[in-house]
Amino acid sequence: MAIDFPASPTPGQVFQGYYWDDDKNAWRSQSSSGGSVITSATIPTGANAGDLWFNTVDGTMYVYYNDGITAQWVEIQANVDNYKTPSQNYIINGGFDIWQRGTSVAGGYNYTADRFVVDDSVTVSRSTDVPAQSTMAYSILVPSTTGAGNLRQAIELPGVGVEGPFKSGSTWTFSVWAKSSVPRDVVFSAVFRSGIVGSAIKVVVSSATMGTTSSAWQRFSTTFTIPSGSIAGANTLAITFSGTSGTSNSFYYTGVQLEEGTIATPFRRNQPNIQAELAACQRLCYVKNGSTTDAMWGWGRWEGQNFYCVLQHPVQMRTTPSFSLSNVSGLQVVDPTVAWYNVQGINSVHKNGTYASDVLFNIAGASVSNKTFGILAVNSGSPQLIVSSEL
Repeated sequence: MAIDFPASPTPGQVFQGYYWDDDKNAWRSQSSSGGSVITSATIPTGANAGDLWFNTVDGTMYVYYNDGITAQWVEIQANVDNYKTPSQNYIINGGFDIWQRGTSVAGGYNYTADRFVVDDSVTVSRSTDVPAQSTMAYSILVPSTTGAGNLRQAIELPGVGVEGPFKSGSTWTFSVWAKSSVPRDVVFSAVFRSGIVGSAIKVVVSSATMGTTSSAWQRFSTTFTIPSGSIAGANTLAITFSGTSGTSNSFYYTGVQLEEGTIATPFRRNQPNIQAELAACQRLCYVKNGSTTDAMWGWGRWEGQNFYCVLQHPVQMRTTPSFSLSNVSGLQVVDPTVAWYNVQGINSVHKNGTYASDVLFNIAGASVSNKTFGILAVNSGSPQLIVSSEL
């Protein structure tokens, strides 16, 4: 028997087991939800597993998920009938999958896992212990007696004072999985800056205590709104999160996410796959580590006892990069006669670009004629070259 639906339905209206999908201009069955449909402009409270919530502000439908460990509203994204495109995570490497600089890094205003700065004197490393709901990699921070283990990431704006996605009045949700061997409050801040490390703070957008850790994984979240006019003079939005200072203990993080809206949706990478996530990291920094004998780093030409080497960047970099060379022992230049000459360091950057750079290396004991071509390669040891255009 045909159902005589109301002639002028309202968004999310429920009628005889159906709800009105305003985006699709159609009635849809709610029989598979196992719960009721809630229509409101704010997040419902007291929900039961399987309940549906139609957000009348942006037309998004959510289902309430509760497995006894995680309880949250999840945006419905099951098939091509999505209500809107998936939320974008503006945190790069939020699953701590990529550690180009090494998986054990000393803290103290240093980059550790890609895109993250740790601004306490702590030990930073990577482990495989992850939440039961996840297969992500994560970082572990071991704070000192007084350290809080602050992690910070600068999110690039389109230009100085240019809002881009962070429009005045827009609402954002930050979320992170965390646990620690000693209970600590998890604190959060969002700050507009002119850079990230040691740069001027323009406006504190938000600060919050999201909850207290335990020895079990928990997801913490907070929601904030961009104040009007707060972005003037800034070129980054710096996101910082940490545990409050206390006794020395292990602190674990994973699943870092910043997304527009009022709901902490399930974690997704900034990019659709790990290869693209690596490219997003390498746009701001890439690292050449020497561990394989005869591994070629670049090619170039001799000028007396100096060697001009062309380094092709793996992706276009954010801006012209800087270069840092360490552990140079074993990094050598090979001439056409297959003679090896030790590299002593970097003299200067001859030509610098976002696609490639021509770097002048100092060479010891070279006697090769000018303009003869050669290659820069690893002969032994563990040299490291960091090419950076970090914010």
